Amino acid sequence: VTERLGLVGRVNYGRYEAQEALTNEYDNVGVFVGGNYALSERSSLRAQLGLRRTEQTRELPGGGDFTESSSGPVYFLRYFRRFEAGGGLDIEARRELAPSGSAQVLDTTGLDIKIRVPVTGRWGFGVAAEAFRNRRPDGRGSLQDRKYASIEPGVNYRIDETLTLSASYRFRWQDREQLPDDAMSNAVFLTLNWTRPWDL
Repeated sequence: VTERLGLVGRVNYGRYEAQEALTNEYDNVGVFVGGNYALSERSSLRAQLGLRRTEQTRELPGGGDFTESSSGPVYFLRYFRRFEAGGGLDIEARRELAPSGSAQVLDTTGLDIKIRVPVTGRWGFGVAAEAFRNRRPDGRGSLQDRKYASIEPGVNYRIDETLTLSASYRFRWQDREQLPDDAMSNAVFLTLNWTRPWDL
């Protein structure tokens, strides 16, 4: 539309099939409208809002199929800013349908925040945080309903043009809402990254 503003229209279709003792199938259609806007040379905003309609078909133990439909809002919002000294801030909020890994598709509302800051020419610091909440598409409670959050601060050191050493710590929390207890975990990561500047 202009040098700063662009409009977006999008239609999504997804099909998910879980093959267990009984078949569980989901068909999902989503319609989005939105735009991208450059706030400045180093920052931008992206927004897409829409509606989805989901149809679930389950095979019944006694034979036959049962089909039910549901609908709800979907959105994708992202703000990005690149710092003048390097690194940047990336904030993303979303609501979408996502497979649960347990033969279901769940309505997921999530928030991701990432920040990367160079400290010196070789040292850098970063923090990544994530939170989301899962629900059945029809809004009824189930054992898959959960809240999840994690945070991972870390540092990195650039050894040379091809090698980077990174160290980080991650704390993760999860609450299965239909169960009495929540769960927490800790992890430490030490990573050596090698990037070969291939001349193709």
